[in-house]
Order: sequence, then C-alpha cells, then structure tokens
Amino acid sequence: MVLHPRQGRWTDPAWWFFLIWLPDFFKKTRHLDIKEQRLHAGDHLWPGHGAEHLRQLLTGALLNAGWSITRARKTSMFLTALCVWPVMAVKDVGDCPRC
Repeated sequence: MVLHPRQGRWTDPAWWFFLIWLPDFFKKTRHLDIKEQRLHAGDHLWPGHGAEHLRQLLTGALLNAGWSITRARKTSMFLTALCVWPVMAVKDVGDCPRC
C-alpha cells in the first residue's frame, strides 16, 4: 500500500476496514454472515458515504466563510475523522435482545 497523497491512497486503510475486516468481525463475533443478508450487505458503507458528503459540505461552507482551502480541508477532514471514534466501541456492544 502506497501512502502518497497524489495517488489517492490515503483512504486504502479505511476501505480495507469497511470491506474486509468489519464483515469478518461481525461473522466471528455476532455470527452474522454477510452472504445470508444480501439485502443489508452494503449497510456498513453508508456511514462512510455520509461522512464524505458531510466533509464536502463543511469544506464548502468554510471556504465560503473566507477560510483558506488548506485550513478548510484539514479542519473538515479532522472533524469527520472524529466520527470514526464510536466504531471502536462496537466491541462493547451486547448482542441484539430481539435476535
């Protein structure tokens, strides 16, 4: 994996997490096989998709407020990166009582 900003590889670890590690984690810990739940197979991608749109809207708003492009982009990336912190708490969540 190359972490060079001009090649667009900064997001590779995030995509690996959502596409490879998270489904395997759910299969091992919650016995949720993604193949059996095809209707909801991509549900774990929506938070990342929403965060990307939020970041774009936030960057645009900061640019319109007179911020420099570098400051606006770094600030919006930092704030949307904070949205990932709750993912670390998933290991402490109990099983679904209705399941």
